[in-house]
Amino acid sequence: MSQIELTHTQKVQYLIMALALQQVQVNEVVADAIVTTYEGILEKGGEYSLKDIAKVFVDVSERNKPEQTDKQS
Repeated sequence: MSQIELTHTQKVQYLIMALALQQVQVNEVVADAIVTTYEGILEKGGEYSLKDIAKVFVDVSERNKPEQTDKQS
C-alpha cells in the first residue's frame, strides 16, 4: 500500500477536519503543534528532547504569527 505525501499545511488541515468529525475542536496553532511534535517523536523516538520541544514552540509560533501590515500615520 502506498502512502500519500502531504505538505505540512495539508496535514494540519486534515487533522483539524478529522478531529472536528469526532467533535474535538482545535485551532490551527494547536493542530500545527500536534503534527510537528508527533512527526518529531516518530523521527527521533526516545531521543526527542526538551530542545526539540522548544524548537517546535518557536517554529509553530513563527508559522502562525499574524501578518504585519505597514501602517503609516
